[in-house]
Amino acid sequence: MNTTASFEHLYYENPTLWAPGRYEGPDSARVQVVAQWLPADVKSVLDVGCGNGLLTGQLSKTHQTVGVDRSQAALQQMSEPRCQANAAALPFPDSSFDAVVCLEVLEHLPYPIFPSVLREINRVARNFVLITVPYCEDRLLTQVTCPLCKCRFHPYNHVRSFTKNDLETLFPSALPLKLVRAAGIAPVQLLLFARLRLAIGRLRGRGKSFPWYATCPQCGYHRESDSSAWPSQPSKKSAWFKRLWPKRHAFLWWMALYEKG
Repeated sequence: MNTTASFEHLYYENPTLWAPGRYEGPDSARVQVVAQWLPADVKSVLDVGCGNGLLTGQLSKTHQTVGVDRSQAALQQMSEPRCQANAAALPFPDSSFDAVVCLEVLEHLPYPIFPSVLREINRVARNFVLITVPYCEDRLLTQVTCPLCKCRFHPYNHVRSFTKNDLETLFPSALPLKLVRAAGIAPVQLLLFARLRLAIGRLRGRGKSFPWYATCPQCGYHRESDSSAWPSQPSKKSAWFKRLWPKRHAFLWWMALYEKG
């Protein structure tokens, strides 16, 4: 196992990362939207990158659902059918499931395996594929700095960003998948001039605090997990400032539905 892979292992095998309390609010709402987007004739679903089974558990009430994830720590949170596997080598025959869903996974994938994961998703899906990714994420703004080696990196290990156009052209033309529907989901209000605020903060010697769930990909530094650290409560001063600062409308995620044909 190379150094980068070992640090990724530390991140994904952190049990506190998968604690159910971290996935209330917007994540739970997203699961409801996914269920609404699945076509009525879908009976079986594979949840690729199922994490702690938030979606798998919801869909298992109405569908034959299996979750698959690389993290044993995540799968231990589940009671539904599940297996530990790499998304680039799914242990299922061709066309095993009516639909394959893949939520908040693609942005994490190292570049060498990204095409393989897309091919595997297509291979095991019989009729539909449903994808969600962060909405036009500016990864520079969300970076953190390791207090030991000063490496700057994305705390959730995101290695790429997506636009609507990226989803429209996600699958190679050689794969028989056509886009049926794509839209932003979970509307939010984001602060304008975020880059300016970031620059001012750095000039004043401040930076985004190093979160407990992050693992530095360069030296492996990570804080002790602290479940009391989430969800964080903003100070009164911070909340007042955010109310006054200009905002723009956006979404938390893009969602895209593809059909095989």
